[in-house]
Amino acid sequence: MIRARFVLPLALGAFGSCCALGDEVTIGATKDNTLFSSDILFGGNTSDGKGPRMYVGQTNSDGARRALVAFDISSAVPAGSTIDSVTLSFNVSSFHGFQTITVHRLLQDWGEGASNSGLPGGGGAPAQDGDATWFYHHYFSDGSSQAWNTPGGDFVSDESAHGNAAATTFVLGSTGGMVADVQQWLTSPSSNKYIPSLLWFSTKIFSPRPTLSTFPSDSKHARATAAS
Repeated sequence: MIRARFVLPLALGAFGSCCALGDEVTIGATKDNTLFSSDILFGGNTSDGKGPRMYVGQTNSDGARRALVAFDISSAVPAGSTIDSVTLSFNVSSFHGFQTITVHRLLQDWGEGASNSGLPGGGGAPAQDGDATWFYHHYFSDGSSQAWNTPGGDFVSDESAHGNAAATTFVLGSTGGMVADVQQWLTSPSSNKYIPSLLWFSTKIFSPRPTLSTFPSDSKHARATAAS
C-alpha cells in the first residue's frame, strides 16, 4: 500500500460528539506534483501531476526536484479542535545519497494536471493544462498560465520541519512549525485563501553524486480516517 499522511492527535475540549480527547486522525494527500528546475536550463514547462511518484533532491546535471503535497484538513478534523502534534510520513520508493529534506508551508494554490512521466520517471513530462511547473502554479497552453511570484514556488522561508531521507520510510516527527501550520489551516479557513499545502526539497545544493529521492504519488489513494 502506498500512502502519504498527516497524523493529528487532537485535544478537542468541548467537542466530544465526533472525536474523543486525544484522538488521532489520519489524513491522506488530496493532490501532489513535482517541480523541475531543469525548466530554467532548457526553457520548458515540465511537470508530473499524474505520475506514480514524486521526486525530491538534486541531480548530477539536470537541476533540482521539489515536491508539492496538499491535504484537506477541515474534512477530517472538527472545527474548534486544538492540534497537539503532527506527524508527516511518506513511503520512499528509492533514494541515492544521504540528504536533509526541509518542509515549508506554501503560500499559493497550485495544480495537478494530466502530465505523467511514468516509471522510472524522474525527468518529468511536458506540462498539461492545470499543472504546476517551476515557473507557474497553474500552467495553460493557451498562454493564460499563472506564474509563481518566485520561480520554484511561493513558500514561507522558515522551515516547518526537516528530516533525513535515507530509508524506505520518511517520517517527520511533530514540530512547533508543523503544529502551527495545521492549526492555522483549521482555525482560520477564511484567511487561508489557498489549499493547505506543503513544499519540500533537499537543502543539499551541491553533491558529488545525485541525492534524488523518489516517493509514491498518493493523490489517487487519498484516505481520511478518525478513531474515537
